[in-house]
Amino acid sequence: MRRRYLWLAIAVVLVLTGVALTLGAGGLSGIARRVAINRLQAMTGRTVSIDRVDVELRRGHVAVHGARVLDRDGTSTLATFGRFDVRLHLPSLLAGHVWIRDLTIADSTVNVVRTGPQEFNISDLVARSGKTSGRPLDVTLDRFVVTRGTVTLEDRVLSPQRTWRSERIEIDARNLSTRRSGGTATGSSVTAGSPVALTMTDVRLYPIHFQASMDVANLDLALARLYTPPDAQLTVDRGRLGATIALRLDAREGMHVDGDVRLADAVLVRPGRTEPVVTTPAATLTLRDLALGTGTVNPGSLRLARLELAGRASLFDRRVMPARRYEIDGLRATAEQVTWPVTTPARIAVVSRVPGGGQLDVRGTAQLQPAAAQVRVRLTGTELAPWSQFLPAAGRVTGTAAADLSITARLEGALSARANGTASLARLAVHDGDHTPATIERIEASGLAWEWPAQLVVDRVVVRRPSARVERDAAGRLRLVDLLRPDAPGVSDASARPAASSTTVASTTASPPAAPAIHVTVREARVEDGALQWRDAAVKPAAQADVGAVQLVVSDVAWPWRGAAPVRLTARAPGGGTLDARGTVNADPVTADLRLALRGADLAPYQPYLGYPVKIAGRGSAELQVTLSRLDPLAASVRGRAELTQAAVASEAGPIVSVPRAEVADIAADWPESRVRVGRVRLERPIVSMERTADGRLPVRDLFAGRAIEKGRPAAGRGDDSPSASIEAPVREAPAPGREAPSLEVGRIVVSQGAARFVDRTVSPAYAEELSALDVDVADLTTAASRPARVRLKSRVGPTGAFELTGTVAAFGGPLAADLEARLRDFTVPRVNPYLERYVAWSARDGRLFLDLRARVRGEAMEARNDVRLVRLKVERAGAHDEARDRIGLPLGLVVALMKDRRGEIALTLPVGGRLDDPRFELKEAIWGAVRAIAVKTITLPVSWIGRVHLTRDSKIADITVDPASFEPGRAAPTAAGRDQVRRVVEFLQHMPDSRMIITPVITVGDLDALKQDEAREKIERAARERGVPITAAAERVFAEQFPGRAAPATMEAVVAAVAADTPPSETAAHRLAKDRLAAVRSTVKDAGVDPERLQANKDTEGLEAPEGGRVEFGLTDQLKPKRHLLAELLHKLKALLARAA
Repeated sequence: MRRRYLWLAIAVVLVLTGVALTLGAGGLSGIARRVAINRLQAMTGRTVSIDRVDVELRRGHVAVHGARVLDRDGTSTLATFGRFDVRLHLPSLLAGHVWIRDLTIADSTVNVVRTGPQEFNISDLVARSGKTSGRPLDVTLDRFVVTRGTVTLEDRVLSPQRTWRSERIEIDARNLSTRRSGGTATGSSVTAGSPVALTMTDVRLYPIHFQASMDVANLDLALARLYTPPDAQLTVDRGRLGATIALRLDAREGMHVDGDVRLADAVLVRPGRTEPVVTTPAATLTLRDLALGTGTVNPGSLRLARLELAGRASLFDRRVMPARRYEIDGLRATAEQVTWPVTTPARIAVVSRVPGGGQLDVRGTAQLQPAAAQVRVRLTGTELAPWSQFLPAAGRVTGTAAADLSITARLEGALSARANGTASLARLAVHDGDHTPATIERIEASGLAWEWPAQLVVDRVVVRRPSARVERDAAGRLRLVDLLRPDAPGVSDASARPAASSTTVASTTASPPAAPAIHVTVREARVEDGALQWRDAAVKPAAQADVGAVQLVVSDVAWPWRGAAPVRLTARAPGGGTLDARGTVNADPVTADLRLALRGADLAPYQPYLGYPVKIAGRGSAELQVTLSRLDPLAASVRGRAELTQAAVASEAGPIVSVPRAEVADIAADWPESRVRVGRVRLERPIVSMERTADGRLPVRDLFAGRAIEKGRPAAGRGDDSPSASIEAPVREAPAPGREAPSLEVGRIVVSQGAARFVDRTVSPAYAEELSALDVDVADLTTAASRPARVRLKSRVGPTGAFELTGTVAAFGGPLAADLEARLRDFTVPRVNPYLERYVAWSARDGRLFLDLRARVRGEAMEARNDVRLVRLKVERAGAHDEARDRIGLPLGLVVALMKDRRGEIALTLPVGGRLDDPRFELKEAIWGAVRAIAVKTITLPVSWIGRVHLTRDSKIADITVDPASFEPGRAAPTAAGRDQVRRVVEFLQHMPDSRMIITPVITVGDLDALKQDEAREKIERAARERGVPITAAAERVFAEQFPGRAAPATMEAVVAAVAADTPPSETAAHRLAKDRLAAVRSTVKDAGVDPERLQANKDTEGLEAPEGGRVEFGLTDQLKPKRHLLAELLHKLKALLARAA
């Protein structure tokens, strides 16, 4: 193309010169001007104008002034020449030699217009210049000068149109010829504001030959942006370019180019954006011995001895905010022995320092046809810290990376590549400020085989000594997971960008093609000596668990997953013990078939996850077969067994449960059936401890209810501090809609040689009870309603008691239903004295309790029958308040005495019934109600033999009255009715061996009258004896002495009556009579075999104003009536009456 331009210029010169010399010789300069115009118009196909032509024939000088060439449109100017000055050596023309002594073009302007990708407004002129045939004329140009030249390039292809100018063009060429070489030329210009200098030596016009050097300084790289293809991913935004080009062109040998291109402050951006993607403060491109075949010597061939790029650059990842920066320093890329057509592969090498002190070394060969490359890539000593910003994680990552890969790539057509080698990371760590929560001593991948773009095969991946400290804060966030998350939104987060920018990007760039799917296969992945430290502040107290000695082997892992992968895991469990898992896992779909073996794992680290403020201890072991068939919805099964040894649960106050050994066998759990089956649960020698505090709380219940009852407040549901704490039913959560409640089946639960201890501090002294030799057998326990569970329990209670419970309990997942029978034998009653003393103010000195309980519960309806037998029960008062008197109406001691049978036993049946959901139902009241009814019924019958029971409106015993034994007036012998009553009392005492009575003698007026008559009669008889007179005479004399002046009655009886009436009652005789009557009753009781001490004599004899004879009254112990009248009061009253009568 350049040769065509040169010969075009020479042709124009020859035309102008020939015309001028031919016509100018005759003085026809004007004609010469017109002819030159016509010839140039014919030659160029454009309108030409010339102001004037000066010709000096003798000197061979032609000067053309004011030449102008219009473009093809006839309006715009293609070129203007201020002066065109030529001097020829005319004689040489005769020899066919054009010898131009001097050619000067001054003040010229050429306007080039680009109208298409490869079309210009001078394209036709260039094409014509290349149609010459044969050898061209010999031309010699002694000197060629262009001064003050200007060339403009108007680019109409761009939108908007742009115009470039090359100004101040200066050319000085000498000794140019087709006959010889040795010509020289120099040139300079200012192109687009950048100076350009050109030097040519050893120039020959034909066949073309020259050597040239060109210097370009400070060229604005922004010009290249206008010619960037529309689909380019990057374009130049700014920068400066400097170049030094050395060129040697020979028509036979072709073109040879050496050059150095210098870039400064260059910036590449994405089309339509302003943010830098690539920046380079300084870079050089060195070209050595680029040979291009031209002419007849290897036309179209190419050979490049060496191409080298050196410098440094910064890359910016704009997909995240803020953008991440990657520094490339010490980059040196070379290509050697590049040929076209390809004869041998080119040698290529890329060496660069990697941020962090490492080095990247790529060496190998490449060829252009077919396009392919074979290289070895080595990465050594690369610190990861500078690369941390590129990782999708917030934490700072450190470590060193290394790789050694051999890559073979085919670059023609669809890109394909194959890589083999190893890669490793050493001393890998994730940092969180001053902390390092995760470390890995080394990760090594060997036997890498990567077939781009679809397949990566790794023979072995080994992760040595990984260690992680995973901390969960109180809000439930995992700090390590947060560190591994991106700390900035990705490029896809378009919502964060301004709408205008988004529109620009969419209109100027195409979406990048989707990354090709890659298939990854890892034949073996191994974790060696791993460790995990777990710290959890989301639970209270904070949890701490350390897992060590982790060994994990996974084989034949593929992504996308192509089937189950064998896996084996061993680890040291927190606190000791081992975990062994082996089987297969799959990720797509998610499946697993694993056999888990846990041996001797410490339970203590899992204590905080119980959700209760308790401490646990013990060791756990399990052997489980876990099969996962589907994750959503869940389809899985678990089979196996589990065991606990030395397990214990304790609170701060002390132990709650301890189990030396527990075994769960034949575990079978299935989903989606939500069914859990356990064949057998066995607990050996468990010990349970419970305590009730002085304020009535059950700390164990408070612990497992997840809440504490306020100190000093009674337990929920109780209105008093009674010993029977109310039981709150647990709240069952209903299953979610559409999901069945899980079912549980336990074939058998066996507890052997267990023990339980209960301490109640609400009473003083504290009550403590122990169950020992506790054996429990529960069969067929299930949540299904198909069959009830069978329950059997046996235990010793205290030192002598025995307890047994049998029956059935319906499925605990449905309505409550139970049929239970319980038996308590030989329980020592004094053991419950703390309760008796507090709640009924009595204590037991002796006694044994036998209880038979039969209970039936259906839903909320309860029926219970309690057959109670108390043997040798003896009670005594322990306080003032008597709950039994309030409930029954009698003091407990009397109730006990009256309820005992002939053997000294109390046998009663207490039916209890009601609805548990009735707010008026309270077990304590129900029991007291049953006791009162039975007591009243039991007491009424024997009392009816000797008296009667009086009841209140609410069926309490208001009073018990015992019929008295009547006596003859003034006599110690009972009447017939009195003897019968004494007999009945004896029988009562015989039937009620623990009953005791108080007997009170009652002296009546009739008794006193009889005593006075006895005294009057004795007085008469004594007078008769002393005076030796008949009884009648003695009577008359006694009457006369006592009633002087009165006539004696006619009969003896009348005299006795009169004397007795005037005699004061004798207190001594009355008391003697009372004592004799008591002795008579006690004698009768004693004679019947009843201990007379059971009859306690009242110290105070009572008096009664009644004409009949006196009596002995019986009162049960504690049933003394208020005194009506004491005998002394009666005697005093009678004496006063007698005195008033006198």
